[in-house]
Amino acid sequence: MLYKSSRGYRPVASAPFPWQHGQRYELNLKVEGSKLVGWISNGPELIWDDEESPYLHGQIGLSNFGGCHTLFDGVALNPLEKIPTT
Repeated sequence: MLYKSSRGYRPVASAPFPWQHGQRYELNLKVEGSKLVGWISNGPELIWDDEESPYLHGQIGLSNFGGCHTLFDGVALNPLEKIPTT
């Protein structure tokens, strides 16, 4: 599930995923403008377009809720190449 933090957290998108305790997963996110596409390993895509008030600059945040224990390992960010404008 994807949450947006804006005056508190609220869910904005979700996709079913049959996770297993103790299993490692790779989370992938691609952001272009207000559109976010995410997927875990070979799971289904989660697509969300924030048409109301997108964050076009800023930072990432990884979190969990309800006393969960999660290890985030090897977090990497890769900037997109800028497309020349004419």
